[in-house]
Amino acid sequence: MKMQQGEIFKVLSRWPFFLRVSYAIDTNKIVPNSRERQIVEQLLKDNPDQIDDDFFALIKGGIIELFLRVLAHFPNQAEGIAACMVNFVEILCQSSHGDRARNVEITISTYQAAITVFTQEAYPEYWKSIQNDLGSAYVYRIYGEKAENLESAINCYKNALELCEANTEDWAKINISLGVAYVQKLRGNNTENVQQGINCLSNALSIITRQNFPLEWSRAKANLGILHLELYRIENNENNWEKAINYLSLALEECTPNSEKWGELQISIGFAYLGNKTEANLLKSIAHFETASTVFQYENYPDKWAITQINLGAAFLSLSQINSEKELLLRARHYFNNGATIFKREAFPENYAIINTNLSVTYQKEQQFAEAFNYFQNAIKTLTSIRGEIVYGSERQEDKQKLAEDWNALYQSIVEVCLKLDRNIAAIEYVERSKTRNLVEQILTDKKTISSPEVISKLDKLRDEISSGQYKLQTGASMKPTALVQKLEKLRQERNDLQNQYLSVGWDFQFDRFRSSLGDRTAVVEFYIASEQLLVFIITRETQQPIVLSPDLIDLKKLENWANSYLKAYNQEKSDWCIELSDNLSQLAKILCLDKIIEQIPTECDQLILVPHRYLHLLPLHGLPLAGDSTLFDRFPKGVSYSPSCQLQQLFQTRQRPEFTNLFAVQNPTEDLGYADVEVEAIQNYFNINNVLKQKAATKEAIDKISLDIFHCAHFSCHGKFNLSQPRKSALVLANTPLNSVAQEKDEIDFDKCMTLNDIFRLNLEKCRLVTLSACETGLIDFLNASDEYIGLPSGFLYAGASNVVSSLWAVDEVSTAFLLIKFYQNLKSGLTVAIALNQAQLWLRDVTVAELQNWASELKLEKQFVQQIERDLKDLIKWFDSDEQPYQEQFYWAAFCAVGK
Repeated sequence: MKMQQGEIFKVLSRWPFFLRVSYAIDTNKIVPNSRERQIVEQLLKDNPDQIDDDFFALIKGGIIELFLRVLAHFPNQAEGIAACMVNFVEILCQSSHGDRARNVEITISTYQAAITVFTQEAYPEYWKSIQNDLGSAYVYRIYGEKAENLESAINCYKNALELCEANTEDWAKINISLGVAYVQKLRGNNTENVQQGINCLSNALSIITRQNFPLEWSRAKANLGILHLELYRIENNENNWEKAINYLSLALEECTPNSEKWGELQISIGFAYLGNKTEANLLKSIAHFETASTVFQYENYPDKWAITQINLGAAFLSLSQINSEKELLLRARHYFNNGATIFKREAFPENYAIINTNLSVTYQKEQQFAEAFNYFQNAIKTLTSIRGEIVYGSERQEDKQKLAEDWNALYQSIVEVCLKLDRNIAAIEYVERSKTRNLVEQILTDKKTISSPEVISKLDKLRDEISSGQYKLQTGASMKPTALVQKLEKLRQERNDLQNQYLSVGWDFQFDRFRSSLGDRTAVVEFYIASEQLLVFIITRETQQPIVLSPDLIDLKKLENWANSYLKAYNQEKSDWCIELSDNLSQLAKILCLDKIIEQIPTECDQLILVPHRYLHLLPLHGLPLAGDSTLFDRFPKGVSYSPSCQLQQLFQTRQRPEFTNLFAVQNPTEDLGYADVEVEAIQNYFNINNVLKQKAATKEAIDKISLDIFHCAHFSCHGKFNLSQPRKSALVLANTPLNSVAQEKDEIDFDKCMTLNDIFRLNLEKCRLVTLSACETGLIDFLNASDEYIGLPSGFLYAGASNVVSSLWAVDEVSTAFLLIKFYQNLKSGLTVAIALNQAQLWLRDVTVAELQNWASELKLEKQFVQQIERDLKDLIKWFDSDEQPYQEQFYWAAFCAVGK
């Protein structure tokens, strides 16, 4: 760092203040409530101008590191000053004076500078202590991404733990801090995080006893209770719930009655009873919340009083679902309205949204749908405005999981209310906003997918300004709250506008604009799984509002049972699943009342776009039979295709890709897919320009060096891997990736050598008409996620700019797949659209005889080795089928692939 003259002056002007601080503290660690701490606190209170934005800028610029490097030339000077600074920022980090967010940033920067002096090798004890304190600072941090801060905190605690002798007091206390960090951890597998936290806290409790360390013991027990409550939510094991109640109750015993901690534990125990919704448990929940309210009253603890009121409202609302007395709903509403007196939209937008959601539910249950709609609308407007702050900003893993579920339930409810009010257009618009919402949130979790480093830096700065301002409003630290509210609204609008500028999909959807974008003979059938109903919307250019089929038409429970059996059979007994596929799909057509749905579509419509929802994305709806041995292909000869949502379909329609001459292909990178070579060798004959990465050449590094923005078609003939727990790590497996059943089972594939969904989001496919994923299960999505959207490999390629993606819904037969896709490309070269080309290729494969297949294969332009390979396999077919029989007529062979997009 090279200091300018003005910066030198800023440093010197603060010298008297820091001299006074240095007199108050020494190199020894300052204990709580000491006289030294009180002196420093008073200095901070009396000199707010000394720790200001200018000082913060100097700290971030590296002034401390520079200062310590200079002092390193003098014996023991750097160590003495560094120790004083560490003691000072420990007080600063916990001080109520000054800007809290800025104080924590200064603390983190100071600790990071101090460990350049107190290195692990030279000062192991001091280094350990600073790592522990640095971990705590990251937990308190207001700036930055919450998830990233918690990862940093956990790493610091682990660093400190490595230097601890096992089974000592320090070791136990750091284990408690680490366990509490795992309570809040946002990234990774939820169950694994919970188990890690339980292990850390259990380790601590092997040393920390109730007699010797009552406060630490109580803290560990309380957090064990929270972790077991989360485990109960995940596994629905009553034993975990009972452990949660027990641990929380033990922690409560150690607290002074009517103290703040005692009141907080009353809330935690009440929340635990609220999570297991029997009438007896709900009554106990209410009792604990009412006890907490004797401590947390409006005058002395307004925020905690409001939380208690909201929890009481939630308990009475749950009780009303068991006991239908109107009085219970009115009491729930009373408590929610109490909470709303504190949690205003400006200072507590997320809590405000929760209150409005719950109030709307009380009105919905009383069939006061107009009131319910208004409250639901307020909640959604609020969530939309703060979307970037709640994607991964929650402080607890439980909250992160529940966010998707709660917001999904919110959209479901407003859709149901809209239909009750005969507002069909509003209903479909909220369906669309719900579906697009989760894709946008997934993209926003990795801002590199949407913008340049400059824009990312600007978004990070806006995020930190919003976080700091929100904290000031919530804690009452702002001297001008009205001006701050206006500033926050402006900052949020600026952030949302900047994000929207770089996102090809947004939060807005207008039905009339979409309807007018459809062709005259195109019909859209959109499915939406609500809380207790499967809703079906039909849209054509001529419909002034969507046709909504009767919610009672389809038995949702029956559909869910069918889907569970279907997916269980696929995952556990593939051979049985394959044998029963045809019968199961016939049964599905009846459950969905497919014939009745199709009857509602005008007869002149000859093109169909299906918009599934959640697990319906996994099903070959295009392969379902109609009455009279007919199929959807027969009824809609201009093509049956899919779209993730109407809003994305509208976007695809704007992508004009007239050229189709340049091919990029990945060919059998793991060298274990014999027909991948046949497939790509045949397909490349239909293009003028080919860039094919064959076998070992198809590495991640090789793809990264190629500009994919010049290609009209990208064909991946390789293995696919869908990661159910972390969809963004779903991947196409490339060369040099060890691939075996054990690695796949444990998700131990080296993702650095694969093309992951994260990588795909960042591609530029602005000229690409088609991406074909000729791999197993490339069309799978995160169907276990309680949120709405279609998150999988196809959505990544569509977001990156492709007009169409063809992918598979199950593990396919490689021989029939090669034949199908070669025929598909032949159809494309004759001028057919992607949907029609795929549909006709599927009908061809279904109906083609062995003799016809032999004639067709003989005309393919292939190298001799591939011709011989096909001839051998066709001779094997003749052993099982006569020449006039159809070897691939079963849906397993021809129905796996679907076209998503334009």
